[in-house]
Amino acid sequence: MGYEKEREHVTSGLSGHGWTCRICWFIGIIFAVVGVIAGFADISLGLGAINWLLLSIAAFASATVNCIAFAAGLNICAIEAKSEKEK
Repeated sequence: MGYEKEREHVTSGLSGHGWTCRICWFIGIIFAVVGVIAGFADISLGLGAINWLLLSIAAFASATVNCIAFAAGLNICAIEAKSEKEK
């Protein structure tokens, strides 16, 4: 089959995608909290409230991309384990 290299690439990056997903999710939460605090206090914490919320959306989008790659890698591992178990 022609997908061995792609399969190895996806499964080798599982731990990296998992950690990146968690880090981006945590950063997104921090940015959202800072944006809400800046909005309620009506102050600028380095950036305006809208900018902090836009940064949190970008971090959550990045986390989603990494979570999808992580889930795809886990799916490939599960399919391989199931096929080896059936043999």
